[in-house]
Amino acid sequence: STGRSPWRRAEACLLCLNAVAVLHEGRFLRPQGWTLKDENGYDVHHPPLKQRAIELINAVQFARVPLIFANTFIILCEMVLW
Repeated sequence: STGRSPWRRAEACLLCLNAVAVLHEGRFLRPQGWTLKDENGYDVHHPPLKQRAIELINAVQFARVPLIFANTFIILCEMVLW
């Protein structure tokens, strides 16, 4: 079935990464308390699971350029192969 192929799973993962990458720190993350630093630039300590989630969000946002290349690759493959 095409819905569960590794290709479709890779596309779904890429879509999720794109969704995380576009979260704006000032407009969304900071008002919700999902930042590593407070308004004054001091480190904020969160519970371990929340801390890991915030670090993952920051890592995904840091990797925007590789995401652009991955998106381009997926789009080109879709255009050529399907």
